[in-house]
Amino acid sequence: MKKNVLFHIMKIDMHKPFSDVDVKKLINLIDPQYVIYEFITRSLEELDEYITIQNKALKI
Repeated sequence: MKKNVLFHIMKIDMHKPFSDVDVKKLINLIDPQYVIYEFITRSLEELDEYITIQNKALKI
């Protein structure tokens, strides 16, 4: 059962960066104290790429 749940979650949230700049508006609306990046990557290079993509979308 746990395995099925994990696969279902991974289909919903692939732990990849968002690149749509409109997400910044949503985050500003919610106004969180922190924004945490949660990625699943195969290498440090891929992690760096994901962070760059998400930072660009957030204009950081």
